[in-house]
Amino acid sequence: MIKEYDMDAKRLEEWIERYFNAELSIDEERQLVHLLATTQVPAHLERDKRLILSLHADATREHTTAIQHLSEQIDEWAAQEHRPIRHPFTTRLWRVASIAACALFVIGISLQLRPSTPRDTFDTPKEAYAATYEAMLIFSSALNKGSNYANMAMATGKKVERSVSHQLETFNNFENNN
Repeated sequence: MIKEYDMDAKRLEEWIERYFNAELSIDEERQLVHLLATTQVPAHLERDKRLILSLHADATREHTTAIQHLSEQIDEWAAQEHRPIRHPFTTRLWRVASIAACALFVIGISLQLRPSTPRDTFDTPKEAYAATYEAMLIFSSALNKGSNYANMAMATGKKVERSVSHQLETFNNFENNN
């Protein structure tokens, strides 16, 4: 251990030499740096003192700078965490959408409440008859098609019913024989 009060020039030279040979422990290195920073050294060791202190000053400064930067970043994140998030575009969009929805609602209600007057769509009875005849043909065609599907469904239902009856009879016969 280095003691500040009993360090003579010879021993200080040894510790500096061990420092440059990387033979000091971390604690011893810290003590040497502290001793060099706080005491006077002989003139022939002044150059080594400045070198060692400058090496450690940079490391200390970089360490302090990194810690300060990290601390500032953490403070900034904390400030952002408590800051309310406002999205002016989204707020404006919701306002416009709600106004548009209200306008559509009012227009729809007004169209429903407006009295409707029936009007003739055909100029002559012949045109009305032709349109009615065409509509009846379409209806008849759809009815026939639906009727065909209903007949097919009934035929399929009867086949299923016969198959189920046959399976039940087979099951009953098997049960009676055993």
